[in-house]
Amino acid sequence: MLLPRIPTFLSLLLPLQLATAASLPPSTTSTTLIDALSADPDYTLLLRLIQRAKLVPTLNKLNGSTLFAPTNDAIERHRKETSKSTFALALDADESQTLADNVQEVLRQDLFYHLLNYTLDSVPEQVTPQLTLHFPALPLEPPTGDPPPSPPWLPVPGGLLGGEPQRLRTTVRDGASYIGVDYKGQGGARTVKDLVSTANGVIYGIDRVLDTPRDLFHEVSSRPGLATISRLLPKALKDVLTSTPHLTLFFPTDAAWKTLDPIEMRYLESGFAEQDMAKIVGLHASGTGSDGHGLVGWSENWRKSDLTNFTTLEGHKVRVNITEDGSATVSGRTILEQDIYAANGVLHTVDSLLLNPDIFQLNAEKYLLALNATSFVALLRAANLSHYVDDHHDGQPWTILAPRDDVFTLGGWTTSPLSTFTLGEGEDKPPVNITELQRILKYHIIPGKLKPEDLDETTLVGTELREAGLGGERQVVEVSVHGSGKKGQVVRKGNGEIGFGGALVIGEAVEINDSIIYVLSKPLTPPTDVIEAALPFAHFSTFLTSAFATHMDDILRTSPSTTVLIPHNSAWSPLGLLTDYLLLPESRDHLANVVRHHVLKEVIYPGDPILSPKTAASKTFATLEGSDVRMEHGKITGSGGWSASLKVLSREILTRTGVIHELEGGLLIPRSVQVNIGDLAMAGKGSIMIGLVQKAGYGK
Repeated sequence: MLLPRIPTFLSLLLPLQLATAASLPPSTTSTTLIDALSADPDYTLLLRLIQRAKLVPTLNKLNGSTLFAPTNDAIERHRKETSKSTFALALDADESQTLADNVQEVLRQDLFYHLLNYTLDSVPEQVTPQLTLHFPALPLEPPTGDPPPSPPWLPVPGGLLGGEPQRLRTTVRDGASYIGVDYKGQGGARTVKDLVSTANGVIYGIDRVLDTPRDLFHEVSSRPGLATISRLLPKALKDVLTSTPHLTLFFPTDAAWKTLDPIEMRYLESGFAEQDMAKIVGLHASGTGSDGHGLVGWSENWRKSDLTNFTTLEGHKVRVNITEDGSATVSGRTILEQDIYAANGVLHTVDSLLLNPDIFQLNAEKYLLALNATSFVALLRAANLSHYVDDHHDGQPWTILAPRDDVFTLGGWTTSPLSTFTLGEGEDKPPVNITELQRILKYHIIPGKLKPEDLDETTLVGTELREAGLGGERQVVEVSVHGSGKKGQVVRKGNGEIGFGGALVIGEAVEINDSIIYVLSKPLTPPTDVIEAALPFAHFSTFLTSAFATHMDDILRTSPSTTVLIPHNSAWSPLGLLTDYLLLPESRDHLANVVRHHVLKEVIYPGDPILSPKTAASKTFATLEGSDVRMEHGKITGSGGWSASLKVLSREILTRTGVIHELEGGLLIPRSVQVNIGDLAMAGKGSIMIGLVQKAGYGK
């Protein structure tokens, strides 16, 4: 369908000459636009607005113009519906006050949008773009307080549309003329008064105020069919769409986004996809116009066969084609709605995304964001550990254990959005203990790609956390698999069948490139020191009291790569008077040696065959006390020979320096603890009898 010829930009400039005596002979009966408005009681409010904007001299100087004049009823209705509009504010302002902008630029531009600089003697029946006298420009920042320049104020070509004026469309529908319709001829303001011809133009009385197009961001965000892209736009892109001049947008409708994989959509909705969203918007936007001519890509230019190619902001080429029925496509996608006018360009909607298949290149970090682990990603970034989950992921496969946002608490910290952990101006470190933060996060990362079928029913695996208390070796985390069947046959669908460090896996594992992600029901806490790990167990209280009494607690906390065998409280009873002796204040040195004898200078993790009663192997272990203990068949014997072999119960209590196991049936007494009859009698409160024996010469 061919559109009628519209005035060119140069033809717009010619009538801006001031009317002269030769072109307009003096006549006492000559009627101008202002005269006609003043004579009609339906235009009193419009005339007040023109006067407030100081545009009376401007309208008098125009020659051959067209004014679309809202009636009083139209302005009153607009005033009630949009109380913050420039029309409403100007009319409601007290006469003693002025608008914030002394030049009243916004009000003036809104009025210019109701003016054409040529005479439209009749409204064409088909949908026709018309060129207004509104040249959109960025607002004055801040609004000037200086007096306005002298009138008349004529529109100055330039602004945000590549030097072009803003458009509006007209049409005839059901026998009536409509102004400001959409590209299908719907909506708009209806003409409700007879055409008035004056010496310097014509007036069309209309039943509503014409809304001046706003910037592209507001036009995008106000359209229901573009709710998805509007929601996904980060602030930086909103600013771009607000102020960047002469943009042409081919934006996908909500339905177009449904073609993306759900995980890709969840990533884009995470709030951390700024770079990829910038790339997507760049593939749907052009700033150079058709064939790089720098013009806005209005559909009127599509009718020119040599102006159909666009270069996107990402440097890709797209082509607009016109079909026989007058519809249009861009790179094969159907353009659904054409020419949504905006202050800084034009918006077209399309039914599909203009994307390459590999646009996202999802990595582990992006998957984590999509899996609602944004706080975890934020902390990885704050701790400078993103290299585990980025595109390169250190060139190694990883198993990532990621807590979800809704259960995320680390070390007592309730995490906040990324901005809380990024460096502010003048800061040289995140506002948290970065060393401890790194320690906690590394406990959530396991080298290698551990698939569910690779996990046994009870396993300890090394993490990226390397502890000084383990001699620089990897700290381990317990993996548990629940269910029936042999290895590889247990159903592992993310319903609690798999656990890491006491946290259950939620949902199925997600494989991404060389890595795999398990979403956890809670964050993991790295093992603490021996004392803190043992304190929650009431049946360890006698041993812990002995450690504190002999000042051995700090040694237990810091001795590296150790296995601490803690006897149950009941294990102290079988030794009778020996136990009573060890607990005397005078026996602190012997008690300290007993405590040291329970600390093996080697880490024996649960699952080690030496702990099994079925094993035939035996092994000798050095202790902190200096003498050795011997373990065989899952039992252990101290060097002093005071008790039989004691049963070792593997309790799987991991510590920062190793592990804790429980002893059952007695204590490990070292050979360094030499106790005589007198010591035992002392413990049995037989000190008087011992004294008499010594006086009789039968003892020391």
